[in-house]
Amino acid sequence: MVNMIENIDYLKRLEVVRNFTNDEKIINEVLLYNENKFVKNNYDFTDELFVEEWKCYLEELSEYSLVEIFHKYIIQFCFPVKENISGEFDYINAVRNGKKPVFLQNPHCFNSPENINLEIIKTPVGSIPVIFCKDRDDFENMLRIFVYKNEPIKIPNSQGACFVKGFNNWSRIEKLKNKWLEKGNLEENWQSYFSKNIIPFKELYQDKFIILSNSHYSGVSALNFDINEDEWLEKSYIIRREHEICHYYTLRKFNYIANNMLDEIIADFSGIIEAFGCYNKEKMFYFLGFENFPEIRNTGRFYNYFQNNKISSEAVEIIKELVYNSIIYIESFYINFHNNDDINCKFKDKYELIDILCNETLESLNKDI
Repeated sequence: MVNMIENIDYLKRLEVVRNFTNDEKIINEVLLYNENKFVKNNYDFTDELFVEEWKCYLEELSEYSLVEIFHKYIIQFCFPVKENISGEFDYINAVRNGKKPVFLQNPHCFNSPENINLEIIKTPVGSIPVIFCKDRDDFENMLRIFVYKNEPIKIPNSQGACFVKGFNNWSRIEKLKNKWLEKGNLEENWQSYFSKNIIPFKELYQDKFIILSNSHYSGVSALNFDINEDEWLEKSYIIRREHEICHYYTLRKFNYIANNMLDEIIADFSGIIEAFGCYNKEKMFYFLGFENFPEIRNTGRFYNYFQNNKISSEAVEIIKELVYNSIIYIESFYINFHNNDDINCKFKDKYELIDILCNETLESLNKDI
C-alpha cells in the first residue's frame, strides 16, 4: 500500500501555513489536522459481505415497514430512545452480548414509518445500503439508535446525513452461530469459536450504511439558489446521497474516512456535480457558512468538524482561510479539467477528479488564484 502523503511536499505545506503565522505550536496543529491520510489500495471492489444481509431486509419491505424489519433484526430497536439508557444493564447486555430483552415490544414511535425507505446503491467500489427518512424527527431518531446508543442527543440542524461504519449486527452473528450449530461442532463451545473465528474478522459481522434526511442540504434555503422548494429538496437528496457515497468510495479505495475539512470538501464536490451538473464555489460557500466570508455563519457546517478535535481557535482561523482558498481553486481546477467546454458532463471522469483531489491537502490546494 502506498500512502498518498508521500506525494505531497511537506516543506511546501509548511511554507503555506507560515504565510499565516510563525507560531510553531499553531503551525503544527494546522499541519496535523490537514495531514493527508489516504492510503491507496488495490482491492477487487466486489460487494462486501454485509450487503447480502441488507438485501434480505429489502425483500421484506413488500410486507413490512423498515422500522418493523429493524425491530426484528437490529437489537438496538428493542430499546427506546431515552436518557442514560446506554448505561443500563439490559442495553449493555444486548449490544455487547446479543441478548434481546423479552419485555419490550417495539418501543419506537416514528412519525412516518411508511416514509422510511431503503435502497441498495451500486457504486464504483461496491454496493451500499441507503436509508432515507422523509420526516426530520424520524431521521434524528435513526441516528440516535444506530449511532448514539439510543441516547436523546441533539442533532444539529445542519446535519442531514450520516455514514455509519463498524456497526455490529447481531443478526448476522446469529446466522453464523446457526450455521456453526448445523455442522455439529462438539469439540469446542460457541463462545470459544466466536472469540477465535468471528471477532477478529470484522467483515463477518460489521455493517456499513448511509442514513439520509429529506431536509434542505446543510440547512440552506432554496431562495439562495433561485429554485423552487421541491426542486431544492430533490437536489438536496442527490447531494447528500453522493456526498456519503463519496465517503464510502474513499474508505474502500483509499482506506480512510475522517470528519475533517478535506474529506468534506471532496464529498461535497461529488454531490454538487451530481445535483447541478457542474461544480460551483458559491454553493459550497453556502453549505459551509462562508457566503459572507471572512464572517462565518454559525448555522453553517464549518464548525461541525472541530467539535471533537483538540485544536486551538487560532489554528481553526487559519484552516478557515485554507478552506476558502481551496474551494476557489477547486472550481478553477474543475473548469480547466473540462477545457472550459462540456462543463455539464456530470458523470464522465467524476471519480477521476475525486482521485486527484485525494492526492492533495488544504495547503497544496492553496495555489495562486
